[in-house]
Amino acid sequence: MGILSNVQYVFVYAVTNIFCIVLMIIILSKLSYSVASEQEVRLFRRMAYCYIMFCLLELIWVLGIRDYLPLSAFAEGMIKIWATIFIPLMVYYWFWFAETRFRAKWTASTFWRVASFVPFGILLALYLSSFLTGIVFRVTPEGLVASGPLYDCSGIVDNIYGISIIIHALILLVRDRDGYRRGEYLTQIFFILTCTIGGIADMAISMTPVMPLAIALSFVFLFLTIQESQIFNDALTGLSNRRNADRLLREAIADARADKPFYLFMLDLDRFKEINDRAGHLEGDRALQTAAKAFAEAAEPYHGKAARWGGDEFMILVRGQGKDFPEQFAKQIQAALKKASETEGMAFPLHASIGYAHCDSPKMRRADIIASADRMLYDRKNASLMTRRQTVPFFSSFLRGMRCRCCCRARQQ
Repeated sequence: MGILSNVQYVFVYAVTNIFCIVLMIIILSKLSYSVASEQEVRLFRRMAYCYIMFCLLELIWVLGIRDYLPLSAFAEGMIKIWATIFIPLMVYYWFWFAETRFRAKWTASTFWRVASFVPFGILLALYLSSFLTGIVFRVTPEGLVASGPLYDCSGIVDNIYGISIIIHALILLVRDRDGYRRGEYLTQIFFILTCTIGGIADMAISMTPVMPLAIALSFVFLFLTIQESQIFNDALTGLSNRRNADRLLREAIADARADKPFYLFMLDLDRFKEINDRAGHLEGDRALQTAAKAFAEAAEPYHGKAARWGGDEFMILVRGQGKDFPEQFAKQIQAALKKASETEGMAFPLHASIGYAHCDSPKMRRADIIASADRMLYDRKNASLMTRRQTVPFFSSFLRGMRCRCCCRARQQ
């Protein structure tokens, strides 16, 4: 390769990697906790940091092997080795990001959290042990770093995480009929496929920066998806927001039939203001997140949809038949709420007032359905408040009477 072509190659590689790094810095500067849950934003940032480190080390490696940086052959080899490991680490964080976006239940299990790290943990152990064994890379007598027999194992790790997400996304695509959620699953498939195609092209056309560009494209698409989700999702709870809930309700009404009815459940957390006043707004946020999780879990067996209607009020759309179904489902919601409160260790046991309305015809008006469910909700809430007001004075007078009797006995003694 002549001097001119060498300069051209280094220029293209340097510009590409610098462009990708700057692009990721811009994306990170625009990423805030208002667009997704705290865990999702944290995982996305870790993915981005791994990618930036990969691009930076690849850039240093290219400048070294083309004699633009005074690096020894050993240093060049080590930089390339450690640049390689940032890709499977990025894919590991992406695996967790995707499963979190899918609302996978197993992510709360300590066992599965540890198990998910095992493939990358094995890879990291192989890399570290190679200083002694030479199993992934080895240092030649001349001081050069060469590939070991298991150097390509990092690609296997990528495939384990990538194939797992693709399979999970395809299963959810078949089960979930919601257009927005299906778009989310396709986005995660697109991310791994684009990275994979970029990696294959990088190997087929040697010494070209195809892979950094492919990964950058995946990140841009993923970021835009997260930004778009802000329009339809509630950042605090991860449920659909009011705008999306309204869309889901209109679709359910249009699809309602006598043999295919649905129920609109409106839910309002009881004594939520007391949680904010006594325990603070952070505890209030945790109460909303706990309630959202419980409502989503209660709706899942019926393929229902849960949404945050506003403040401490939620909505569930669920299909069901039978005279006893709505009351039975309301009890299941309260049971799920109680269980979630205990699991999360809430200082205040959570309870909700629930109202519901039935729809079995596309001719029914959306406003009438909401008004009917709201009316039942607030009738029940007011009845509950009246019961508490009557109970508290009774217990207060009872306790005062007990204190008086105790004082009289003490004076008599």
